[in-house]
Amino acid sequence: LQILEQALPDTAEAELVDLLDFIQVQHSGSSLNPDNTSCADAIVDFVRQRPFAASQRGVEALARLARHAAGAAERREGAAGGAPPITPEHHLWLLTSSALNTAAAICVSGGADPALTFARIESGGAER
Repeated sequence: LQILEQALPDTAEAELVDLLDFIQVQHSGSSLNPDNTSCADAIVDFVRQRPFAASQRGVEALARLARHAAGAAERREGAAGGAPPITPEHHLWLLTSSALNTAAAICVSGGADPALTFARIESGGAER
C-alpha cells in the first residue's frame, strides 16, 4: 500500500482499485510469457465496465507506478550488493509494465472498443 501512496498520491481510491484489478485481469499468469491475448475476453469485459485503466489518466498512472516500482527495485537490489533475489518491487514493476503495455495499446487505439485492439493484434495489424 505504501508504494501506491508514494507513486500515486493524488489518485482516488476507486481509481487505485480499478488499476489493481486491471493489473490482475490482464496478467497472463506468467512473468516469463507476458502475452495476454488468451485473457482478451476478460480484459475487454473489464475495460468496457471500468474504463479508467485504459484511459489517458489511467495509462499515466500505470506509467508512474511502473517507474516508481522500477526505481524502488533498483535501490533495494543495489543495496543488497551482488546478485540479490528478485524483490517484491521488481515483481510489481513486471506486473505494472505488462498492464501498462496493454492499457496503452487500448488507449492509443481509441479505447472506444477494446475488442478492436485485440482483433488488430490477432489479424497482424498491430504488434504484440
